[in-house]
Amino acid sequence: MLNGRHFSSKFWPDINEIEGGAEAQQALEHIGGFAVPFLLERIPERGAMVAFRVLGPRARSAIPELVAMTTNEIAAAPPGETSRHGVSAIGWYPMQVLGWIGPDALPALSIFLTNYNDPGVRFSAVMAVGSMGTNGLPALPAVFPCVKDGNEMVAREAINVLGLMGRDASVFQALTDALQLRPDLKSETLEGLANLGEEAVPIIARELPKARSGTKYAIGNIFIEKSPQVLTNRALLAVVSTQLQSEDSDDRDWAALMLRAADAQSRGQRPRPLWDAVGGWAEARADSTTVLHRLAPELGR
Repeated sequence: MLNGRHFSSKFWPDINEIEGGAEAQQALEHIGGFAVPFLLERIPERGAMVAFRVLGPRARSAIPELVAMTTNEIAAAPPGETSRHGVSAIGWYPMQVLGWIGPDALPALSIFLTNYNDPGVRFSAVMAVGSMGTNGLPALPAVFPCVKDGNEMVAREAINVLGLMGRDASVFQALTDALQLRPDLKSETLEGLANLGEEAVPIIARELPKARSGTKYAIGNIFIEKSPQVLTNRALLAVVSTQLQSEDSDDRDWAALMLRAADAQSRGQRPRPLWDAVGGWAEARADSTTVLHRLAPELGR
């Protein structure tokens, strides 16, 4: 089931991207949780994994067996060398299914986060929580300590997941703390903060001039996608104004494209992503000063 050809670049394709997927989805909708025993026997086959993702919370009866599968895999894993940068995920497949099941699986994932020292276990558990998006917020107390993890990949994934947990005061505080705890992962933390929108602008505006070019573009695109109203924020425009005068051409180009997006937002239009060069970089550069003067005259002098 669901192991035919698929037409997707995703690691786990959507069910409608797999040959025979429409029929399989209808069958899953009809069978529901009764499919769980059959699917458990077929993890980690792609078809079984995609089916579990379709079932989501309806597969909650699988939680005890998934926990047992994960525990057995942990027990069978050879002792790994402690590494600062690399990690071999342990229990990744069953924990991924736990993530798709949703909040009912959070207690189990929190145990894997807090009770196991192997970074491969924590990496898998953090990724599973991240797949829940804002529904993973109750696991924040278990995820946040991973920001201080000695393994960089675990810490980076924890920061990424915090940024997906939604606009909550506890998330804002956790990411603000992460800026101090992990200066080596400042770019990832700033991108996480950008997901929080207006509340994070003062911190981002303070750190953005020192950020790498790629980070500036990533943050700009997050704002465009999730919080376009932020584009005309006075503190952000002040940073853009400074970058427009930079000796670095990359900074000037970024500032011009940010102003193009802010201009569109101010006119009630949908801002284009920064990587969308339709209309030309030259046009964005040529219009930048005029746009800045219109949006923030005091900054364009």
